[in-house]
Amino acid sequence: MPDFSPLRGGEAIDRATTRSSKFSPFAPRLTWAKDQEEKYVLLLSPIEKVYTADLHEFIEVGKGEKANGESFTKYESFVSRKSLGESTDDIQDRLGREPRRRSIGVAVELDPVYETVRGRQRPKSFSVRTESFTRTTDDGEVDVEAPRIGMLIQAQKNFYGWLNSYDRTQGPVHETPMRIIRRGTDSDTTYDFISFDGVDVDFGPLFENLENVAYLRDVEGLEDIVKDAKDDYTAAADIGTAFLEKRWNELADEDRYHQIVDPIQELPPSRFASNKKPQAARGGRPARRSPRDAADAATPEDADRLEAFNKLREEVGATG
Repeated sequence: MPDFSPLRGGEAIDRATTRSSKFSPFAPRLTWAKDQEEKYVLLLSPIEKVYTADLHEFIEVGKGEKANGESFTKYESFVSRKSLGESTDDIQDRLGREPRRRSIGVAVELDPVYETVRGRQRPKSFSVRTESFTRTTDDGEVDVEAPRIGMLIQAQKNFYGWLNSYDRTQGPVHETPMRIIRRGTDSDTTYDFISFDGVDVDFGPLFENLENVAYLRDVEGLEDIVKDAKDDYTAAADIGTAFLEKRWNELADEDRYHQIVDPIQELPPSRFASNKKPQAARGGRPARRSPRDAADAATPEDADRLEAFNKLREEVGATG
């Protein structure tokens, strides 16, 4: 059996470049949706902690209903079972949806504090970006502030490969703020990276508002991690690791996979051209019929067409 075990660290990124209800329903994610969109970010996952695996993303798993009664499509993501060492993967083999090799980490978005250097605005420091929202509690609605932390799931060739090279030759990427700019919107998408080595980051908004990150609410000991870390960068990386491990365990969980995937009868065509034609479920993999079985099941019309084809083949062979 081929080795499809999950890979971690810089070596895994290099290799990829060359080749249940108990879970939280929502893991926030940092993305670049438009051409020329840019973000200042800090990767919280040390490069050796980054996972690389074959991933099924945006799998349609059913319908939900908003508070206003409007319906919406529900999506989930899964690590391919083959990427976890199993011989089959139901999403790929039965439902015809191909996974894509991705590297998986965690990052926070940053706000720059500018200064003017030779007539240009340049960041002199950064602060973890936050967002405000209203939370419903037993005491009513409360306005809260939370850091912009999320999954960073990207390909190796145009994203993590660059980060891996930087980490290997320049310094730890989880200690280096980056300005990342997307170029393109389709298969031609690339990313530009501008590093700000040595520029300070204020982690106060991350540490002080950590309790408002809903996804981490059931992860115990995070406050102790922050308090006991030797420095802010280490504390931030430990938070990123806790976030990543929780999400990875969800993506790779076998019970969750079967609970959600087994009832799916078919998947609509994906926007990715590599996908196979969807195949409806029949309570198991359909048996392959032999040519003899097919002949026995043929209709009279099928038999007439087969006889005509055989005669034509004999005529062509006789004149060839």
